[in-house]
Amino acid sequence: MKLLKKLSELLFPPRCVFCHRILTQNDIICVDCSASLPYRSKKNRVETLPYVDACITPFYYKDSVRDAVMRYKFRGVTGNADVFARLMLECYEQELFGKTDLITWVPVSRRRLRKRGYDQAEKLAKSLGVLVGRTPLKTLVKIRHNNPQSLQKTPAGRRANVIGTYRIGKESVAGKSVLLIDDVVTSGSTVSECAYVLRAAGAKKVYVLALAKTPKFKKGLKVVKNRL
Repeated sequence: MKLLKKLSELLFPPRCVFCHRILTQNDIICVDCSASLPYRSKKNRVETLPYVDACITPFYYKDSVRDAVMRYKFRGVTGNADVFARLMLECYEQELFGKTDLITWVPVSRRRLRKRGYDQAEKLAKSLGVLVGRTPLKTLVKIRHNNPQSLQKTPAGRRANVIGTYRIGKESVAGKSVLLIDDVVTSGSTVSECAYVLRAAGAKKVYVLALAKTPKFKKGLKVVKNRL
């Protein structure tokens, strides 16, 4: 097995997921990208959203981060999940360690799963789970295939597009603090809707951890009244 692994590394050396340069041993990403990626400051990377106790994202969703996520989601470059999870690990350790009881993810619809062949948030959650020694659980089901959030140009449109899209699954979240994983947070509508469903099912707290946050949506969402 070790011989096969070394042969594979010689034939297909690991490359930086952002710029494709060949990596030296044990590097997650290349030195240049490590210095130039659009990091969010420790002060700004933690936000609150409706029904979400804290939403944490280490990067802004732009430039090479956006390109790498697009390859991951739409071009089948699923190996990026392991690297993204390792880059999210610092946020987990500094902001969330010891605060959550279970890890779950924002699910895609059955139609999108059939078309894409995988759920990008699920893969990301499982990669992070390996790093922290915790197996993610499926707590949410997407019951309605809605139009992509990227087609909704306003926060109000994004809120309306996801209301009633998710329901709780078979896994109980009653009394638990839940860590919800996604790849990108834009206005926060999707993760807020998922958090609402989790809280309605009895979750004590809901934290969100994603790789990146879109910089153009700076204003927080308003809570829809009388939902909880």
